[in-house]
Amino acid sequence: MASANPSYYRPDIDGLRAVAILAVIFFHADVGLSGGYVGVDVFFVISGFLITRIILKEMDAGEFSLVRFLERRVRRILPAMVCVVLVTILACGVRMLPIDYENLGRSVIAQSLLVANYWFYLVSGYFSPAAVQQPLLHTWSLAVEEQFYLIFPILLAFISRIGIGFVRPTTAVIGIGSFVLSVAWSFSHAWANFYFLPTRAWEMLLGALVATIPLSVFVSQKGREVVAGLGLVSILAATFCFGSETRMPGLAALLPCGGAACIIASGLSGQTIVGRLLSLRPLVFIGLISYSLYLWHWPLIALAKYWEFVPVTQFTWLGLLILCFALSILSWKFVELPFRQRRYLPARRQVFGFAAVATLTLLATGIGLVVSNGLPERVPFAARQFSEGINDQVSLTPRAEGVTLQEASEGKWVELGVAPMQPIHLMVWGDSHAMAVLPAIDALCREHQLRGVAAVRAATPPLIDFNHTHPDGLGAEAIPFGEAVIRFSKDHKIRHMILVANWLGSIHPKGDAAVMHGLKSTLSALEKSGCRLWIMPSVPTYNWQVPRMLAYSIIKGKAVSEIGMPFDDYQNVQTRQRKLFSDADVHRVLSILDTLPFFKGFDERCLVQAGGWSLYRDHHHLSARGSQHLKPLFEPIFASIAR
Repeated sequence: MASANPSYYRPDIDGLRAVAILAVIFFHADVGLSGGYVGVDVFFVISGFLITRIILKEMDAGEFSLVRFLERRVRRILPAMVCVVLVTILACGVRMLPIDYENLGRSVIAQSLLVANYWFYLVSGYFSPAAVQQPLLHTWSLAVEEQFYLIFPILLAFISRIGIGFVRPTTAVIGIGSFVLSVAWSFSHAWANFYFLPTRAWEMLLGALVATIPLSVFVSQKGREVVAGLGLVSILAATFCFGSETRMPGLAALLPCGGAACIIASGLSGQTIVGRLLSLRPLVFIGLISYSLYLWHWPLIALAKYWEFVPVTQFTWLGLLILCFALSILSWKFVELPFRQRRYLPARRQVFGFAAVATLTLLATGIGLVVSNGLPERVPFAARQFSEGINDQVSLTPRAEGVTLQEASEGKWVELGVAPMQPIHLMVWGDSHAMAVLPAIDALCREHQLRGVAAVRAATPPLIDFNHTHPDGLGAEAIPFGEAVIRFSKDHKIRHMILVANWLGSIHPKGDAAVMHGLKSTLSALEKSGCRLWIMPSVPTYNWQVPRMLAYSIIKGKAVSEIGMPFDDYQNVQTRQRKLFSDADVHRVLSILDTLPFFKGFDERCLVQAGGWSLYRDHHHLSARGSQHLKPLFEPIFASIAR
């Protein structure tokens, strides 16, 4: 089953590694390779091919040992990984806020337990701007490989006992199953699909299948040249043409994975032109240090971009690239090679002992960071207090995205104020901005002994006849959700309603005209039910996270009063919103709430903090304290209801 001469060194595979790692680095450095993340997919195919070739060779010789296989994996992966993680922990301690340092501790724990992919699925989107707050985010792919390394050799050993002829068909069947699941989840569970082994396994199994290909498949040199050329073009096409919106993995992943498989397969019985190109010495060397490059590049980039409101200059990027290569070469020469060549810890017992001690050390360090809340004494008290705005959120909704469409269709909304046995006095309808102001409205409902309900769902503005497209797919249910709200308001004779949304944020790619059309339809439908309406304009929006900027200003000794946007700019935004509302409200049934006085700060800038606390929890959502800051804005509504 194994290809002929399976131990023969393939320099072109190291060259392919170089293409993959350079694509990943340039993608993370934001230098134009929008699909550079497919380098990870290429790595998966290479890994599947190489470990399968090794295992099959040893099985053919009757020498396969799972313990020896795991020893090689430990020598290959763990020493450099431990080195990078420890350096990252020390470096982050210099400039990272306690809340993020504590989360770093959690990611260290997850990485030590080989479940980093599941941890980052829970806390961080791969393409999210918040990814720079996770310096170990890139370990998700290593966790996927490690999980594969623990399962696949055992599976191969079991299959080979039944009969070596079952290896290829069984691998193919499992791979096809994983691929089908990946395609399905790319539409329904995008982040689970991205991070989980069951939907990534087919990429490594594709490489495993290549390792079982008989050499007779590629007899023609011309045919091999064509296959190799197509493979390289496929990888480059994915690297330059894919983006964060591409459903990966899934059907799209066939391009880079199939390309990698083609290049590897075409070189099984001799080099091709592409193989010779990939075998050039500079590419081979980059391929040799690719593991260290992968380990070092993201912590460096993440720390450089950590204060995201500080632009990273081209000079800084060049310095980071040089530093990354320098650290990687040192790591490869003095950590990777000595462990792999048994110059360090030559005995198996020693290397497994090292693995146990290293794992326990990382676990203890991670637990220490979590228990100590990220060692808060490292930064000034005022900076810590501002940074706490990131978590300053009173969630009244049962889940982060808000009310589900099923709950909406059944009239199960978020309850506000007094017990639900009373009639409904007030309804709040809106997106995540509405969810952010609910604490203030809930408090007012309780103070006035009124019952309110909130029809709130992230990325779902309070509009009907409005098809909203959102990167996370949440807005896909906007139309039926809106119809459910209108139906409920009519059936329950809702007399007072507040509309809240991020009206001028990226609410719709078609701009104001589409929003005005949806608003007209919504107001017309609500007017018929006799509902009195109030609309809240968007709050000031920033390009950076306000709590972090406030904390950064304290650390750097800058005045926090200089942070808010110029008040004139917010007035201009308000003027645009008011025109939008006025044009849509042809029957004048709408009262526009005036948010301007609540954000007028000092030095003609908008207010972003009060009493040493951030009014925001990110760049455009109010914190719980920010919500309470707007209580006087809603007071007249409750006075009107009381009358």
